[in-house]
Amino acid sequence: MFFGGQPNKSDNTKFYTLLGVQQDADPATIKKAYRKLAMKWHPDKNPDNKEDAEKKFKEISDAYSILSDPEKRKVYDQYGEDAAKEGGGGGGMPNPNDIFENIFGMNFGGGEGGPRHNIRPLVEVVELTLEEFYTGKTVEVEVKKEKVFNKRGRVDPKGMTVCPDCGGKGKRQVLRQLGPGMVQQMQIACEKCQGSGHSLKPGFRLGTETQKLEVEVPPGSKHEHQIIMEGQGNYDSKSDSYGDLVIILQEKPHDVFKRRGHDLIVHQKVDIMEALTGFETVIKHLDGRELYLKVDEIIKPEMVRQIRYEGMPIPDNNIIKGHLFIAFELEFPTSLKTSQKTKIRELFGLADSKHDDLTPCILVDPEEDNQDSDPDPRMGGIPGGFPGGFPGGFPGGFPGGMPRGMPGGMPGEGPEGVQCAQQ
Repeated sequence: MFFGGQPNKSDNTKFYTLLGVQQDADPATIKKAYRKLAMKWHPDKNPDNKEDAEKKFKEISDAYSILSDPEKRKVYDQYGEDAAKEGGGGGGMPNPNDIFENIFGMNFGGGEGGPRHNIRPLVEVVELTLEEFYTGKTVEVEVKKEKVFNKRGRVDPKGMTVCPDCGGKGKRQVLRQLGPGMVQQMQIACEKCQGSGHSLKPGFRLGTETQKLEVEVPPGSKHEHQIIMEGQGNYDSKSDSYGDLVIILQEKPHDVFKRRGHDLIVHQKVDIMEALTGFETVIKHLDGRELYLKVDEIIKPEMVRQIRYEGMPIPDNNIIKGHLFIAFELEFPTSLKTSQKTKIRELFGLADSKHDDLTPCILVDPEEDNQDSDPDPRMGGIPGGFPGGFPGGFPGGFPGGMPRGMPGGMPGEGPEGVQCAQQ
């Protein structure tokens, strides 16, 4: 934003001279000149003269950042370097390395990291069974790629070019008059390319083409694992290169095995007789092998046992695997006949009831009890009694026990005052 009238004019030829182009050069010529000079003066290409190279690299990067933007270039041509930088949104000049990577899709940095594409990748999701994750698999993937076709229907990426209005940014800077001597610079979506940053040459059209690719899934790959196939994505005119294809592997639920990292878990149900006398079964593993399990010890509730190295393969390790855990779940019978109970008691040497002279309490399942809404006559009509009860009895208690003189005991009790067996 410029305050106090129009900005002062300064040199408006320096950036053209730095790039070695004429003032009427088109965007393609400016980009070509920058690419050539950036490769020549990149600091990593000049280790013996790095200080001077960094200075020169920054200068040509600043020049390109202004001249590649139609609105900034317009301000530069009219008012010069100071005005173009001042009207750039207040964020200063962009990082020279960011500009370089945006054009070339790479960095040098001694080779670390390899290619770096700033193009939005093409993403495909592939669902696999746990068996396929265990053994590994070659998957055939059908990918629909965005392509540029010429008049003859042939693929021709050269039919797509950088939008001349926004320079491939998908946005434009415009000047808006706010009042006398006050101008605001605003950023809007480019109308010509509708924010895409590219446009098609006359006679070309944009379409899709289906391509079949083979993807190797290593044994033991994890859920949501990503396989990146460089250069197999959509074409990007801004960088004149293809983006990446990202294959995301997703695991389907399994009926028997559950996965936890490199380990596997099987929830094995056993009845009470098997838990007490012994248990054996065969588990079919994910690769088709049969694992014979024999348990002679008494199986306790929530007991877990481990089979070493029968879990998932560990990628990049052909020897060690994770472990297989067997989590036992006890199933109790819902009911027993009186004769069965008698035999069990005899088997374990259990005596008959020692309290035949007492009346047993009535026990109900709180999950199935539907009497909560009925007033409890003993509690003076309060439905379900006192909410939550009184911890430790009635507040303060009754010194010396319950007060005497209540006819027939507590309200609602029988003639003898017995509701539940007590001692």
